[in-house]
Amino acid sequence: MNMMTELSRRASAARVLNAKMRIAGERGRRRSRVIEVRNPYTDALVGTVPKATVDDIRRAFAIARAYRPKLTPLRPLRILRNGGRR
Repeated sequence: MNMMTELSRRASAARVLNAKMRIAGERGRRRSRVIEVRNPYTDALVGTVPKATVDDIRRAFAIARAYRPKLTPLRPLRILRNGGRR
């Protein structure tokens, strides 16, 4: 059995992951409409992701617009220079 055949067999036997939508870190409910995610080499279905509605997109953009970072612009640079210590 060649390597590609073995990989294809494993991929088809693998579990399909069905992701939930996340907006601002909150898990949303599953959607009836999904986008299939396929392995580009074998075309095997490896998972699904929810297809966002217009309301989902509006909510995500509203949250992003309202976001205010807790760190000053230079603070992440200082954290990196200190090896992750705040």
